[in-house]
Amino acid sequence: GEATILRCVKKLGFNGFQDLKLQIAKDDKPDDETYHENFIDSIAANMTNCILNTKSVLDINQLNMAINLIQKSNKLFFYGVGASGLASSEAQSRFIRMGKTGLAITDSHFQLMYSSTCEENDVILVLSLSGHTKDIIESIKVAKKQNAKIIAITNYLLSPLAQLADCVLLTAGKENLLDGGSLTSKISQLYIIDLLTTGYALLNKNRV
Repeated sequence: GEATILRCVKKLGFNGFQDLKLQIAKDDKPDDETYHENFIDSIAANMTNCILNTKSVLDINQLNMAINLIQKSNKLFFYGVGASGLASSEAQSRFIRMGKTGLAITDSHFQLMYSSTCEENDVILVLSLSGHTKDIIESIKVAKKQNAKIIAITNYLLSPLAQLADCVLLTAGKENLLDGGSLTSKISQLYIIDLLTTGYALLNKNRV
């Protein structure tokens, strides 16, 4: 329970759970001297591992379901905030090149408004590494009431976002409190977006 965890954290000498998480993030950082000597190899390895790890957790059935939902969609939206908002804009760009028009919405107020106008044949592709972003969750709850279909791209299968989604595509982009919004974590999202757009293109060869 939360109260038990909080008592434990306080007993360990931290001000709260966030304080503990921050300390773990600091301790988990690579040795500065080693990192500065090999940062070119380190970044290349991190990006490569990110893609391979995302591939290893990919559920092909969920991927095909997502592609089919997009194929049949009337209106298509891409939701994301912060760094995930940048990935949602890339999704819009990639899909329009394939002949599928969608709209990237990175402002939480507009996400809520667009969700309230959704209908049964509309699809929202949501990008959130944590799957816990409060404003995103509120907008998706509204869209679900409108019977819109939700595709979630997230790191966590048990997150609130994943629980609301009709289809979940897991990523494996490691991110901690000190490097939030890192390019490496976005690589996993862009990899999934590339799979979706390529899958869509294969279903629509002549049109694309």
